[in-house]
Amino acid sequence: DIYLLEVAALLHDIGKIGIADAILLKPDRLSNEEWTSMRQYERIGLEIISCTFNCDELFEIMRTYRADYRNESSASSLPMGNDIPLTARLLKLADAFDAMITKQRHRPARSESEAIKELQDCAGRQFDPALVEHLTHSLQDGVSKADCRFDSQTEISANAISMQAEKIADAVDARDVVEIQELAANLAST
Repeated sequence: DIYLLEVAALLHDIGKIGIADAILLKPDRLSNEEWTSMRQYERIGLEIISCTFNCDELFEIMRTYRADYRNESSASSLPMGNDIPLTARLLKLADAFDAMITKQRHRPARSESEAIKELQDCAGRQFDPALVEHLTHSLQDGVSKADCRFDSQTEISANAISMQAEKIADAVDARDVVEIQELAANLAST
C-alpha cells in the first residue's frame, strides 16, 4: 500500500502533460476556456494510468483521490467517507498540504500553521478528519522527514518511475506516439 501510494503521489498530476504549457504556466487567471482545457488533465491522467499499468489498485487511487470526504454532490460517481480508499485519502491530504506550503505562481506559500488551520477547517468535508488529526499531531510532535524514509529499493524504483514519467512528458510534447508507447511499456514493467 505504501509503495502504491508513493507511485500514485509521483504520478498524480501526470495528466498535465496533455495540457498546453501556455495554460499550465500562465501567470494570470485562467479564462473559462482555459479552465475547461485544464479540467481535462484528470481524464488524461487516468487514461495514461489505465493504459500503462495493469494495477487496479493504482487506478482506483488515482480515480478517487480528489473525492471529498463528505461529497454533497448527488451527481458525483465518486465514493465518499471511508469508502474512499485510505491511500487516496492520504494522497488528497498530502497533495493539499504540499500545495498550500509551496509557493505558487499566483500566490505565496502559506506557513505550516496556516496550512494546518485550513486542513482542520476542511476536516470532515474535504478531508478525512482522523487523517487531518494524525497529520497535525505528527507535525506538532516534530516527526522528521528522516523518520518517514522508505527503504532504498523503493527509493530507486520511485526515482526510475519519475525519470520515465519525465521522458513520457517529453515524448508527448514531441507528439511521438511510438516513443510514448515504448516508454509506457518500460514504465509498466518498472
